[in-house]
Amino acid sequence: MIELNVPFMEKDDAKRLGARWNSASKRWYIPAGVDNAPFARWLPEGLDLEVSELVLTPQAKSGERTEYSLSAFLFKISSVIQTNFAGATWISAEISELRNNKGHLFLTLVEHDDQGNMVARTSARIWQSQAEQLNAKFALGTGSNLEAGIKVLVLARVEFHPQYGLALFVDDIDPTYTLGDMAAKLAKIRDTLTAEKIINKNKQLPKPNDFTRVAVISPQKAAGLGDFNREAKILQKFELCEFVYFTALFQGEAAPKEICKALESALAAHEIKAFDSIVIIRGGGALSDLAWLNNEQLARAVCLCPVHVMAGIGHERDYTIIDEVAGERFDTPSKVIQRIFNLITGNAIEAETRHQEITQAANNVIQRVHERVTFIYQQIGTLAQQYCVSLERQLQSLISEILSQSPKQILTKGFALVSVPQGRVITSKQAAQQEQVLSVEFHDGAVLVGVSVTEKGVYVP
Repeated sequence: MIELNVPFMEKDDAKRLGARWNSASKRWYIPAGVDNAPFARWLPEGLDLEVSELVLTPQAKSGERTEYSLSAFLFKISSVIQTNFAGATWISAEISELRNNKGHLFLTLVEHDDQGNMVARTSARIWQSQAEQLNAKFALGTGSNLEAGIKVLVLARVEFHPQYGLALFVDDIDPTYTLGDMAAKLAKIRDTLTAEKIINKNKQLPKPNDFTRVAVISPQKAAGLGDFNREAKILQKFELCEFVYFTALFQGEAAPKEICKALESALAAHEIKAFDSIVIIRGGGALSDLAWLNNEQLARAVCLCPVHVMAGIGHERDYTIIDEVAGERFDTPSKVIQRIFNLITGNAIEAETRHQEITQAANNVIQRVHERVTFIYQQIGTLAQQYCVSLERQLQSLISEILSQSPKQILTKGFALVSVPQGRVITSKQAAQQEQVLSVEFHDGAVLVGVSVTEKGVYVP
């Protein structure tokens, strides 16, 4: 029985190769009849040469042909790798797949050329004893857990296992590399849009001065959508603002195309009935999830959007290129709806205030007019009364004058009233010549006289 020096983190590998646990010595060992070659890296010092000679010695078969056992051949490969790649090396790659199995992390690392073609691919592992520590370190540095779709710089050692092939074992990770890669990607997109002179195109559109119809682009079950809807439903219930929803994926390789497609659908609806703004919301998430939104095609679509865009992608620490090129940027979806809600209610309050001011002004005018009319009415009444008094005085004066000119008054002054006995007044010589008898009235009585016509006129005997 050969006992082995197996590190705790590699015990599962030793067990899979057929090693057994000796509870007495607390060590793993190679059972009798099991090939020693696969266990070479764990053999005690002094046995390496013996095993190496055993493994590397070919088995003679018929004729001159030399053959190796599979385990011997793979061990030879393993020896070459261990000899030439001893220790750990910093390696940059992209995580294309990641799965957790009982706390162990199994990764697939890939590399792409400038055209997006895969040029390298291998598996890597982070044992449970290190996984929690490395993930915490990465999360502290980047704000995100290790996930597929991000670029990483890992300190890894290579091992070739006769049964499980070539694998990298990750011992450390540098979060600053991932942050730098994301920053470099953002910078490249920013430079391209700046060169095309469209980076501020949506920002230059006038901000809405009111909201009556808004398009909302978000994941179907986004946490931020629930926060947004709480106040949006109030506005819609009272028919103050209409919200039209368009759903899209916000993470994964298909996310940029889906959001662009949703944006196109919103613009098509805008042609039929205009939107005041297009809202793009998601809610906070892992940095690796948000990284999918740092896409040149998506950024260009937002820049060229003819409708004012309001972005509420995530928390304050989360930042994407959409936040940078949108007409307005908010930390959370809740703050987007607050902006809409506050503007609508603010306009309503201002309108009510203006209504009250106009009503008060109108009432003031009416009051002034009423007071003026009352004053004028009072003046007219006073003037009318005065005029009536004046007229009365004039009338009395006229009556007095008329009375002073009555026949009786005139007769007292020596005048006489000539009439016919029937009462018709005679006012001319010609009329008197037509009568035979005339009545001449004096102030103290009347007399009848006969009429005689002479050449000189009427003669009254």
